[in-house]
Amino acid sequence: MIFRKESCPQPAPPQYGAIVPPRDPRDQSQESRDTELICVFMPSGCRMRNMGEWRACRFLLRNGYFIISHNFRTSFIEIDIIAFNNNTMHFIEVKSGYFGFRHPLNTQHAHRRHKTRKAVGAFMDQYVAYLRARGHKVLASEPGNGNTPVSFDLIWVKSDGLEYFQSIF
Repeated sequence: MIFRKESCPQPAPPQYGAIVPPRDPRDQSQESRDTELICVFMPSGCRMRNMGEWRACRFLLRNGYFIISHNFRTSFIEIDIIAFNNNTMHFIEVKSGYFGFRHPLNTQHAHRRHKTRKAVGAFMDQYVAYLRARGHKVLASEPGNGNTPVSFDLIWVKSDGLEYFQSIF
């Protein structure tokens, strides 16, 4: 049976605030059956782009991080995961796969660091507006107040596990 584009059955969209992992029918592990992680602020779509980002989110949640957003896009860069832990806002780049002779930390060159810092300002402005639109007063001890410490991190997802590098710049 051939469907035309407009008549194709569409899956129901996930609820706002749910992170849905990418589908891999070959993977029958417990990790792939857990289908939702809670997220607060997601201006982009709910579907995660790859299994590496999803595994990184699972790792962060298991270690006490609060996931605020994923795949946050500006006109000049995308931040894979934004999380909050111990009064610090973490902006996390996820790299997955094998890099040969080049370490993933070497991909964070000066131009990318500059663009990431600009994206942090844009995110904080939108996040504060998001909180205020819902009637929440941003307190001095909460994320988005302008005085929150910021950490730029990298998670390297490999086939045998992952490595988490904090405060890379």
